[in-house]
Amino acid sequence: SSGEYTYTTSVPNSPSLTNSPSFVGLTPGVLVTVAVWRWLSSTLGSRRGSARGRKHGQMVRELRNIDRILSNSRPTEFGELYYKDQGLLLCEVHVLRQTADQVLPAQLYREFLEEVQDLVDIRTGVQRQLKVVERMRWAYAKWF
Repeated sequence: SSGEYTYTTSVPNSPSLTNSPSFVGLTPGVLVTVAVWRWLSSTLGSRRGSARGRKHGQMVRELRNIDRILSNSRPTEFGELYYKDQGLLLCEVHVLRQTADQVLPAQLYREFLEEVQDLVDIRTGVQRQLKVVERMRWAYAKWF
């Protein structure tokens, strides 16, 4: 038997992997690790969700501020905003756009920008701008 080796795939009287003490000892550790990992993921994941919820709340507040600017403004004889109110409106719309960019999906954000263009167009008059705010409220209610 010089140089001959015999290989077998199973060894008689050897314990299988599922009956080995090391596998039984390892199982609880793996289960605990998986449980802790899932708990941490859900805890940290909910923070991202709450941050997104805060952004939604910020969008509602910005829309409310825009509505207040338009409602409390005294339009010119042509129905347009005075410069001060127009500047306040542009600032609030800028903040609203920044927040919407973080919250809305890309396609919806592009549509949202069309509404914003209608909102900041002072030539249309305050009454039409207020209607745009109402349209934004119901069209994007899910995201506000």
